Amino acid sequence: MSKELSLKAVRLLEGDRQSDTAQKLGLHTNTYRTYEENPGQMQIKTLLRFCEVYGVHINDLDIFKGDL
Repeated sequence: MSKELSLKAVRLLEGDRQSDTAQKLGLHTNTYRTYEENPGQMQIKTLLRFCEVYGVHINDLDIFKGDL
C-alpha cells in the first residue's frame, strides 16, 4: 500500500465488519472497536496479527500519527 490507512479503512477495504475482524483476531467485538477508535491501545502482538490477517505492513498503518 502506498498510503497510510487506519485500521477501519483496512477492514472496510476487505468488506469486513468489526465483528469479523474481532473474530479473526480472537477478540471480543467491543475490544476491537476500542482499538479501532484508539489504536494506540492495541497490544503489539494483536497489531502484528492484524497486519498478518489483512496482508499489510505495519508501516502502511497510520496508527501512530501524532504520538511522536
